[in-house]
Order: sequence, then C-alpha cells, then structure tokens
Amino acid sequence: DMAITAGQAGGFELRDMARWLPQQMAAARLSGMTGVGGMAKLLAANQAAAITAGTKDEAGNNLVNLLAKINSRDTAIDADKAGIDLSGELSRKRAQGMDGLDAFVSIVDSVVAKDAEFQALKARLATAKGDERTDIMKSQADILEGKSVGRIIQDRQALMGLLAVMGNRDYIAEVQKKALAGGGATEKNFAVISAEAGFKVEQAKNESAIATTGAFDTIAPIVGKVS
Repeated sequence: DMAITAGQAGGFELRDMARWLPQQMAAARLSGMTGVGGMAKLLAANQAAAITAGTKDEAGNNLVNLLAKINSRDTAIDADKAGIDLSGELSRKRAQGMDGLDAFVSIVDSVVAKDAEFQALKARLATAKGDERTDIMKSQADILEGKSVGRIIQDRQALMGLLAVMGNRDYIAEVQKKALAGGGATEKNFAVISAEAGFKVEQAKNESAIATTGAFDTIAPIVGKVS
C-alpha cells in the first residue's frame, strides 16, 4: 500500500521499486532507516531521485550509490583526510534522532553553508521547474566536486542522489506522509480497475475458459473409453 501510494505521488513506481528496493533497503538499514518509518523515507527519497535523473534506473542507482557511500569505510577515510570526523558526526546526529541520510545531508549543509555560489543556486532551485531544476543541480554537483564533499563522495551518481535529497526536502516529507497514510491503496486501485469494461471482458473470458475446462474434464473419461 505504501509503495503504491508513493509511486502515485511521484514518478518512481512499483515496477521500478521491484528492481531497486532490495539493494536500497540493505544499504538503508545500515543508515538507521528501518521499520515502517524507514520504508516510507526510502520510498519518498526515490521519488525525489526520479526528479533529477534521466531515467528511473538512473534514479534508483543514484540513491543506492548514495546510501552505500554514507556508511562506506572509504568514505570515512576520505572525510578524515578532509578534516571531517564523519563517523563521529553521524553518530551524534543519529543520537539526536536523525536517520543516516538526514544526518549526512546535514553535514554537507554545514560544508557548503558559506559557499555563496552554491547558496545562490539553492535559492534559484526553490522556484525552478523541469529542466531548469536539473541544470541547477548539475551546477551544484560541479561545485560539490570541487570542495571537500567531492573528495568524500568521488562518485557522480551518488552526488546527484545527494543533491536530489538536498533540493527536495519538503517534497520528500510530503510523499513520506502520504505513504504512511496509504493504507488500503491496493484495494482502492483494484476497485477502480475492476469496474472498467476491459477488466469485465477479460474476467468473462477467464470464466468461460474455466467453464470449458470443467466441462471437458467431465466428458474426458467417456471420450477416452470410446477411443
């Protein structure tokens, strides 16, 4: 029900989730995204990733790369070289009730807080739509690559996943809320589809085929004896 609801709220739908959620859930668990709340957050993050990605597979890959990077030992080592105690910061923020994804975004926020160019792009992003949003996020990714964040996350796909989350926080919260309240979505969708003429025609065909099979099963022994 939650997955269907989230897919209807965004563009990353159930068929896309079937391909990417297994990898994402394994990585998200290490970031403290567990249970119903963690699932809702992950579903919502995928919808945000789909906004900035060229394809649904790209969106799924961007997010799984980001989640994997957050808790990677290599990421922690690179962060230490850049003067950031990533493990310590993540632990402190997790203790404050944040999941690993929000905690990592918060750390990046503090890194780019004084970057005038990045903040100007962030302000433009608030009102941008469509291709303009994608172009702005690509520019932000270029800036991050040139900063300590780029030395910590040396993966363009993970960076785009990060920017999708950073630039769509209100949207993620909205989708997360809808997903958590999505009980009964499967039944509602089925009720709509089952009321359509096409469904009823197919249902009649199926019932006719079942009846034909049943009738033949009855006379099959007789036909066999005659043969």
